[in-house]
Amino acid sequence: FGVIQEKLARMAMLQYVTESMAYMVSANMDQGST
Repeated sequence: FGVIQEKLARMAMLQYVTESMAYMVSANMDQGST
């Protein structure tokens, strides 16, 4: 059970990091285009 929990936590963290990076990239693009 601990292994599954660790996998879920890792997946959630990866998804959060990916969304944060995508948000930062789009924000930087918006600043650069103006």
